[in-house]
Amino acid sequence: MSPITVKTFQNVFPVFKNEQETLLNRLLATAVSKQFPRGATLYFEGDPCPGIGFLLSGEIRVFKISASGREITLYEIFPGETCILNASCLLSHQPYPAHAAGTAEGTMLFIPDHLFLQYMAESDAMRTFIFSLFSRRFY
Repeated sequence: MSPITVKTFQNVFPVFKNEQETLLNRLLATAVSKQFPRGATLYFEGDPCPGIGFLLSGEIRVFKISASGREITLYEIFPGETCILNASCLLSHQPYPAHAAGTAEGTMLFIPDHLFLQYMAESDAMRTFIFSLFSRRFY
């Protein structure tokens, strides 16, 4: 897969349309493009969070498994979103509290934890993006 351009990133994540191109170029230069097949487990409950994925294509289901083995869907992630539990883990330095699996083949941009925290500190657009996702999920 060829590297993603700033314009393509902004089309999938419109909140970054007014972000400084230098910050976006730095973000895209440090991010790793990762593809996953349908059914792939991306996180198991208790896994560490080494970074965060920004979903470019595909779908991800985030769920818990009850003591009886029943799966309970918490939410789904679609292109142009990221996982709020993943962001929460990075911000609180806690392990991932659920399972995440691809429900459709997809691609994400994976940003290492220390760089995500740096972008959160530097970028109003990143903070707006993450906190608006928190707000929508809680609402």
